[in-house]
Amino acid sequence: MQEQEHRNQVTLELIDRQMMRLNGVNNVDVFDEEKIVLQTELGKLEIKGQQLNVTSLDVEDGNLQVDGMIDSFVYLEEKKKRTAKKKRSGVVSRLFS
Repeated sequence: MQEQEHRNQVTLELIDRQMMRLNGVNNVDVFDEEKIVLQTELGKLEIKGQQLNVTSLDVEDGNLQVDGMIDSFVYLEEKKKRTAKKKRSGVVSRLFS
């Protein structure tokens, strides 16, 4: 049971905006000096910055280390979730219009 709970956990450590350690990584989709897109246990994660470099990657264990100037990191929504939100906000806006 503990092993299954641990699989769905992602830990992120950011040190001085110059180094990021992350676990729970399944795959690296995009990588260049300004953007890295990862598949994690909790969804797609986009890291943006300057002179980004993946210094350590172990997909089997799900560990990743990135060096460079990290400007931002954000989880990306799936298309289905965005569409659902748009529909809800449209209905709500019609009720109060």
